[in-house]
Amino acid sequence: APGEAVLAVDVRDELDDETMKVQLDEGRVAAISKQLDPARCAGEYIGITKLSARAAHAVFAELARFPAEGLTHEYYDHAYHRLTSSGRVPFDLVDVHDCSVIEIDNVEDLRRAEALMARAG
Repeated sequence: APGEAVLAVDVRDELDDETMKVQLDEGRVAAISKQLDPARCAGEYIGITKLSARAAHAVFAELARFPAEGLTHEYYDHAYHRLTSSGRVPFDLVDVHDCSVIEIDNVEDLRRAEALMARAG
């Protein structure tokens, strides 16, 4: 996917409170958060990002600000949210809805992923 900062997003309508939602403005990522209104969002960020060296530097600099601001319980995606919503690093998305995706949190998930890959050949 072209671009300096690109999020893999499952573009779909079925979004809930636990979904890391992505809101667009004129085709670009405007906001990333679980707290966004699902009706105003394009889909779910699946946790995969492509960053150029410049964009990665901006992300790490943003993360370094968190402790001084008392943001000790935020994750890296909050840095993405702050950077894209302020316009400092514009994020784009690539739609991965037609891709096979599985979240791996434990050994059982890993086994399901391995079986999925084996079937895909």
